[in-house]
Amino acid sequence: MLDTVSISNVDTLDGDALDIFLSNGVTLILEFAPKMARDPCFAWIAQDFPRPKTDGKSIIWADATHETRLSLNEVLSLLFEPPHSDEAENAMLKISSASMLDSETLSIVFNSNNQIMLPISTPKKISASIELKTDDTKVYCLDDTILSLTDIAAMIVSPCADSK
Repeated sequence: MLDTVSISNVDTLDGDALDIFLSNGVTLILEFAPKMARDPCFAWIAQDFPRPKTDGKSIIWADATHETRLSLNEVLSLLFEPPHSDEAENAMLKISSASMLDSETLSIVFNSNNQIMLPISTPKKISASIELKTDDTKVYCLDDTILSLTDIAAMIVSPCADSK
């Protein structure tokens, strides 16, 4: 499925987060500071955090002396990586919140502060953000659909992110 989805655009947010736009309409916000802190290949990026570029398959940082790449596969691994914590309770990836931002966008935030915005249709007209019921691993949508972490991951890499 990753062959049919590419990175359309990438930018930085707040100095250490990435705003990643996929070809299927999905937007990912990836907290990148943990990766820069623990991977020596990415340590130089933390110094100046140059604006990343994409070739569709990878996110690329380059300057006169370095070129570092992060593939879409690696992005997805980081997205679903649990937060780094010494406490066992906090060392698991959990859904912190989910909301319909409008009639066509589902936003899911994880306890790692990573966020996914999925294009998804809903039968109800929504004019303002509506919080959805969640538990640690599921989102309960307005139409009684229940999305698990596996469902969410599949929607991210689907050529057409809208599952309805």
